[in-house]
Amino acid sequence: MVHLFSVTVLLSIHSLATALPDSRTLFRRALATPSSSIGAYNYNGCYYDSVNSRTLTGSTTTADDMTNEECVSFCSAKGFAYADCGSNLNIRTVEPDTDCNMSCGGNATEPCGAGNRLSVFYSGAPGVAVPAAPKALGGTNNWGYIGCYTDGYPRALAVGAQLPGGASSTSVETCTSYCQSNGYTLAGVEYGQECYCDNAIGAGYGPAPNGEAGCNMVCAGAPSEYCGGSFRLNTYQLGAPNPDTPVWKALGCYTDSVAKRSLSVGMQVLGGAQNMTQENCQSSCEAAGYNLAGVEYSGECYCDNSIQNGGGPAPDGNSGCNMQCNGNTLEICGGPDRLTFFQYVAPSAGSSSSASSAPSASASAQSNLGWTSLGCYTDSVNTRSLSQIGVVNGGMTVELCNSACFSSGYTLAGVEYGGECYCDNQIRNGGGPAPDGSVGCNMGCNGNK
Repeated sequence: MVHLFSVTVLLSIHSLATALPDSRTLFRRALATPSSSIGAYNYNGCYYDSVNSRTLTGSTTTADDMTNEECVSFCSAKGFAYADCGSNLNIRTVEPDTDCNMSCGGNATEPCGAGNRLSVFYSGAPGVAVPAAPKALGGTNNWGYIGCYTDGYPRALAVGAQLPGGASSTSVETCTSYCQSNGYTLAGVEYGQECYCDNAIGAGYGPAPNGEAGCNMVCAGAPSEYCGGSFRLNTYQLGAPNPDTPVWKALGCYTDSVAKRSLSVGMQVLGGAQNMTQENCQSSCEAAGYNLAGVEYSGECYCDNSIQNGGGPAPDGNSGCNMQCNGNTLEICGGPDRLTFFQYVAPSAGSSSSASSAPSASASAQSNLGWTSLGCYTDSVNTRSLSQIGVVNGGMTVELCNSACFSSGYTLAGVEYGGECYCDNQIRNGGGPAPDGSVGCNMGCNGNK
């Protein structure tokens, strides 16, 4: 039997010797540390990369005789600040230089990254802060941002735009302007260089279940803006009020343990531990796709999307968070086994201009205490869309379920059958917006009918 429920989301790589059969011994020369500078570009470090989520998303080139100099020359000619090419680092996880241990095809003494690793050069001065990552533009010319939406075939927004300046001119401004001049009230930018228009969101599409994480590709015509991603649309609505600016909200001093981390991902910041500040940790966590950040022991940064191992507010309040940040002595960066803790509230958090306010089959958005309704979703007893049970004392209400899920570290909450509460950090088992809209979500809450 298929059940229906309402879902809300918190807006939240040494030398090698090998003996061969003819007894010859081969040696590999150790790689040299990358040149500190190549022209105007300075070596910036060895960075994490992923096929599914690129650290740099500008132009690419391949060659069997690639060198660091060739890469820098190519990216410089394209006007990019970073080589490999890009204007901003989408992922800012710095790895040890020894991880970039694959030699360049054109110079065996130079490192040219490695598997899931990039040797990065930057045209700014050594040690300067990395430019801020691009953002989903909050709104422009009476267009309001309503969120990162899913896309596929047929398209969520049916009209593909042919911008006057071509794909290379794609930005939020050029796309919304085109859509408005052609009589449309919805505009979406996708894959860095695509623009779509319509007057309604296509059936079956809606806010992305992983929030803003998939809208991570820089606009071809505006490197300070995001233009969606792979089958993800940064979506705008004409006349919609703009959401609040995204912020990191302080949650106080939380417990931690070396053996059982409350936030499981240790994160490096540019400049290392000596440059640790609350903002640098938050920025690194955000760029890597995490919505929780914590600073500890003056120079440590941790990230995650949910609280682990029973971590929570410290029983002694803020007294254990008493160590100054290495990079800013005016800030507190936790203490021994204590995290100064933050949560990212993404665009549209707690705003009535949430994603589901666009014309679609979804129910109208209603928000409470930083949570925003995503509408009526499918569920099944055997394959739950949200896998964790939220424990609520007393009669069930939307607010009590949201609170129970939040206190357990989850960012999705759903109420079902009048008295059931479910939590998770992602939608599972093919769950999604109900095909009949809000019709099946028709039972009053036991605690608030």
